[in-house]
This record gives sequence, C-alpha cells and structure tokens, in this order.
Amino acid sequence: MKPIHRAFAEGIRQAITAAQAAGELPPFEIPAITVSPPKQAAQGDWAYPAMGLARLARKNPLAIARTITAHLPALDFIGRIETAAPGFINLFLSEAYLH
Repeated sequence: MKPIHRAFAEGIRQAITAAQAAGELPPFEIPAITVSPPKQAAQGDWAYPAMGLARLARKNPLAIARTITAHLPALDFIGRIETAAPGFINLFLSEAYLH
C-alpha cells in the first residue's frame, strides 16, 4: 500500500491528465506533484497548491483547483475534498480509513 501523500499526488496527476484530455486544461508537461500537511488542521489532512500550475495552464489557480478536483479519481481514503483560495486542494481523510 502506498503512503497517503503519494497516492493523493498520483490521483492529482491522473486528474490533471484527465482534465487535459477533456480539454478543460491545456496541454502542458505536468511538474512534480508535491502534497503536504496544511498549516492549520482545520484545512484538512493533506493539501496541494495548484497555484504552481497557473502559468502553465494560463488560468486562475482556483479554477485550476476546481477542475482538478472534478477529475480526481475515487480514492478509498478520501472523506472529502475542498478547494480554497487562492488555489488549494484540501484532502480530508475518511473516518473509515482512520479506523
């Protein structure tokens, strides 16, 4: 079993690729996907800053985050996903996974 942060990063990469295939994000080389715990626990268990894709996608970072979230594959450890300004994707682990 992969560590959560790696599985989440892989899911984000898959979502970006799916959004590009759907024409919702332009084609660009996907940079390394780095997820980390947010500074405040209320913001989730893991976070991805989509702001780094703004120059590549030539879109608003929050719109990029929402697009990625819409294409994120189902992952069994996800309780919920939120997007937050200026362009964060915040992951909350599911209760079932935590038990």
